Amino acid sequence: MIARRKRSTTFAQESNGPITQVALYARVSTLNNQDPEMQLAELREYAGRRGWQIVEEFTDQGVSGCQESRPMGSLGPWRKPKTLEDAKRIADTIIDYMDPEWLLRFGLDLLGVPNTIGVPNAADIVVADWVKRHRPHLPEHIPYFIFMLTINIFFCLVLPTPLLKSVKASHQIDLAYLYYLPFRSVFTSKDNFHADIVPLFMNSRQTFVNGNDLKEELKKLDAYYSALPDEVLRTGLINFAATPPDDASFLTTKLWDKYLPRWREIKASPKPPRDPEADKKLIEEINTMTASPDLLRHDERDMDKINYVTVIKSVKLRKGKWRRFSEESEQKMRDAGELH
Repeated sequence: MIARRKRSTTFAQESNGPITQVALYARVSTLNNQDPEMQLAELREYAGRRGWQIVEEFTDQGVSGCQESRPMGSLGPWRKPKTLEDAKRIADTIIDYMDPEWLLRFGLDLLGVPNTIGVPNAADIVVADWVKRHRPHLPEHIPYFIFMLTINIFFCLVLPTPLLKSVKASHQIDLAYLYYLPFRSVFTSKDNFHADIVPLFMNSRQTFVNGNDLKEELKKLDAYYSALPDEVLRTGLINFAATPPDDASFLTTKLWDKYLPRWREIKASPKPPRDPEADKKLIEEINTMTASPDLLRHDERDMDKINYVTVIKSVKLRKGKWRRFSEESEQKMRDAGELH
């Protein structure tokens, strides 16, 4: 039986709060024709006497534990998941119900942190800091670490099963792309491995776009813009393709509607006239920072010791068959000697 203690309002009391929720785990050997229901019945009765809420039941029915080799190692004898959603649920249960100090040490070892940073006692350092902070709830204390750990536990649970086609240990590299997920609104990939598992780790505000769908969308956009009148095309991508088509059948438009819901309103708003004097002043200020004779060459690489950094990027006038800027803008750049 795995128990979760009730969270209190203060971190200091959290680890000593009363147990309110439990997950039941029954493990038997079919070699002796044992019935897991007998174990579960006893556990249910035990939990009921103490007023504990049973939130999950796990049954591991297979070969004898003394003969079984488990890919999860010290994680324990969790049952094999029946579906990918089931694997995610088991991983979440492990995160929620295992002892937090054990989970910290296990997670650091599973992710290879001590070896990566070259600090053999990294786990002791991390645990000591966690204890010093009065043992805060791990998903709130180190949410990104818990996210990475959940992904890896999920993978370990799925690896020995046929739930993912042709999955193998080398997919650990592909799995690492999920580490970017908390920092992305849209995740796209044409890899079937990603298509199967990425949606399981997304929240309602995130979107998975299959790479094949994205490819078709780009073809659709190309056909749409190619059909525009020549006088519109001569204004350049920066003008006629600054926003997606109004047609909501476009995938790009749907994404803009979801993440930039006011884009149509902003597009329809009149643009304030540019101030030539303000533009001139801005260009002069930029030139002062990039071409001033007072600037001295140096080899400093510490960003904290540098007042500012200038990044200069050259942009080609054409992007494939597309004109980036208007004909008028191109001519102005030529007249100013800005084209090489």
